[in-house]
Amino acid sequence: MRKQDEERWPKVIGTGLAYVQHGIDTAVKVGVGFLEGLGGEQAIVSAQKRTIPERAAHVGKTFLRFVGRIGSSYFEEYEKLKRKERF
Repeated sequence: MRKQDEERWPKVIGTGLAYVQHGIDTAVKVGVGFLEGLGGEQAIVSAQKRTIPERAAHVGKTFLRFVGRIGSSYFEEYEKLKRKERF
């Protein structure tokens, strides 16, 4: 293998992996934002007047919104750590 190829391929592979990681991060952030937005438009209905499927949907949306908030917190802290630790 020529010297140029030895230097070029690690750069190409490393750059490609960086783009893959960035794409995954972006997709997860979009998903987290979607989950956080769930249940934002809750109707004011007492729990007794809701049917079982409505209660289940409410619990599910509340849980997913909670997971979305965890994800947001994670990414906020992750971004801070990435800015701090530049090699």
